[in-house]
Amino acid sequence: MVEDNIGNYKHGIAVFNYKWHVGVAGIVASKLVEKFYKPVLVMGENNGVYKGSGRSLANINLKQIMDDCKDSFVKYGGHEQAAGLTLKNECLETINATFNEACRKYYKETTLPEEVEYYDIEVKVKALSIEVAKRLVDSMYPYCNQFNPEPVFCLKGATLSKPEMGGSKIWPLLSFNVAKDDVESELRMKFFTHDFGTEVAGRKADIYFRFPQNIEGNKFGSPSIDVLDIIFTD
Repeated sequence: MVEDNIGNYKHGIAVFNYKWHVGVAGIVASKLVEKFYKPVLVMGENNGVYKGSGRSLANINLKQIMDDCKDSFVKYGGHEQAAGLTLKNECLETINATFNEACRKYYKETTLPEEVEYYDIEVKVKALSIEVAKRLVDSMYPYCNQFNPEPVFCLKGATLSKPEMGGSKIWPLLSFNVAKDDVESELRMKFFTHDFGTEVAGRKADIYFRFPQNIEGNKFGSPSIDVLDIIFTD
């Protein structure tokens, strides 16, 4: 929807559909922020009422933007990067324009959105090992979102190969190899479907991941690196 009408979302993105489940609005909003680097509101319908979630970038105060278009909401609340909202039904067709104008004014008075890559450090393929995971657990565990967040690592410009779909019917897993500088390693990523995934073969990408916390493994098998995202660079 956004890509097909990108001219309507110059400063911010406010989208709605009566078919969308309110419970996933926050997840979708976060993905749109990552893709377009703009504040986002995503809304679905629940018993005749449009509710949803908003997400923003690290340097953009979403609450302040929403304060500037508060007449569009029955109620709203949150903090600088995340908010919940209930939209007035009569504002469905105007909320995107209103939200965009509020974003435009905010940028003019404060600062523009910054493109941010949310990871802590770049590593090489040879670092993808249980030994490194053990060192992290020994030196940094336990993690806490407020004071000691779990680190996110990035492997940049790796070539993907040998993709295979596996896992269970309700929990698909995409297995693939990554190679760079003549070093290769196998990774796995949780997926939502078995219908696609293997088309990544031969492509270059930046891989974002976390190391396992349970080094001994569990009933699901040996410990594996938790791939968070794949951003293609070719």
